[in-house]
Amino acid sequence: MQHLEASNHFPRKSRQPESEVYRSVTTKDSRNSSDMDPLSALAVAAAVVQFADFGFRLIRSAHELYKSPSGQRSKYVELSTVSQDLSRLADGVKAKLTENQGSAGEVFLRLCRECASTNDELQGMLDKLRAQGSTKIALAADGWRIAFRQVAAAGDIEKLAGRLSQIRQQMNVTLLYLLLLVNTPLHPS
Repeated sequence: MQHLEASNHFPRKSRQPESEVYRSVTTKDSRNSSDMDPLSALAVAAAVVQFADFGFRLIRSAHELYKSPSGQRSKYVELSTVSQDLSRLADGVKAKLTENQGSAGEVFLRLCRECASTNDELQGMLDKLRAQGSTKIALAADGWRIAFRQVAAAGDIEKLAGRLSQIRQQMNVTLLYLLLLVNTPLHPS
């Protein structure tokens, strides 16, 4: 029994209880107020990295606008061209449709209207995202303004591009069906 009392594993029964003041002073958080827990430090580091990434993309976009002969980012110039080409092609096919194409012809005409409407909306958005300036400083300043606008409009532009892609796919299927109707005799022999 004496061996157990001398051991550090068991507290002595003769110990005096600590006073409330002593306990409150010694158990208070003695950390420096500038220390953070690891999760908070990770959150701050992630926010800093995200802010730096956003700043880098903004600078890259403004620089691309400044250097671009059209005043637009290359991906928006390409998207504009594809959208206009699809709209023109749809109009060309629409002009060749005859009245007796049935429901497939009606579907294609509806898709042509949707394509034209989506193209007009997209072109309107992209025109607003064109940097303009008569001097290099004015062009650079406008490039920054447009770069911020591009961030705000990116989601809407992606939705319109996705919608155009869906319209294109639907037009392909409808055109294949129309070609099948034209090349298939009404009364098989």
